[in-house]
Amino acid sequence: MDIGVHMYDLAWWMMDCPEPVLVSASSYTEITPPRFKAKGIPADVDELSNAFVKFDNSATIFLEISWESYMKPEISLSLFGNKAGIKWDNWKEVRIFRDEENLPVTVIPELPQGENVESSYYYFVSAVLDPEMKMMASGEECLKVMKVLEAIKQSSEEKQPITFS
Repeated sequence: MDIGVHMYDLAWWMMDCPEPVLVSASSYTEITPPRFKAKGIPADVDELSNAFVKFDNSATIFLEISWESYMKPEISLSLFGNKAGIKWDNWKEVRIFRDEENLPVTVIPELPQGENVESSYYYFVSAVLDPEMKMMASGEECLKVMKVLEAIKQSSEEKQPITFS
């Protein structure tokens, strides 16, 4: 729920926010609790979770999130569509694949700079202070994301898929 929410939300948003119909997930706590317990630190957090989310438009998301593993740290996002695909590696490099060209186009994203650029935190505060300003993400969108996160947790605990009605 700490790292995965951001990756799920980003992928879901890039897919135009389809409605979830099924979630199947697993979570693991094999590394951290014993290591922390040996140091006298209580820990019940999962260090690896994966989830499969199916949507009403037949699209799917597969998440694999780990903050503690014997792997090199990385953040990546891959989207596969029927006309193109995109791979975003470590938030630095974006590769777009198109079927007709069959070659990746590498794009280095340029983030806006300058005094007039508001971070998401400042934007949130501005929206709270100004009732006329529209929030970046609506409460309804946030609730939908939280329902999927709860379904991921429930599926992992019950060891079975969760369906949405």
